[in-house]
Amino acid sequence: MLPKKNRLSSDFDFRRVRRFGEGYPTPFFSVFVLRDDKEPKAPPRFGFVVSTKISKRAVKRNRIKRILRDEISKLLSDISPGVLISFWVRPKALESPPDKLRLKVRETLKKARILQVS
Repeated sequence: MLPKKNRLSSDFDFRRVRRFGEGYPTPFFSVFVLRDDKEPKAPPRFGFVVSTKISKRAVKRNRIKRILRDEISKLLSDISPGVLISFWVRPKALESPPDKLRLKVRETLKKARILQVS
């Protein structure tokens, strides 16, 4: 579980990140990154969206979110401050092994230039 200060919680924030953020699509999820100009030193905040279109079963949706959150919590100290990030999961994520999802998270954050170290 991510600390509360590192979570996107309001619907307003999710919409703002999706609408104005820069998108980085992968086969498993799309990542939207919005750099917060008002608070450049604020801790990075993350949100995860797994629609019921992906799976009707909450167990499967929560499993994907747990994998993504765990990887983000490992990388949290290396992520640039002042960014808002949302992950929008795609159906292919259900079929992929957790290691592949974790690797894709790292690659995408590097591509977005928000992962500072390795």
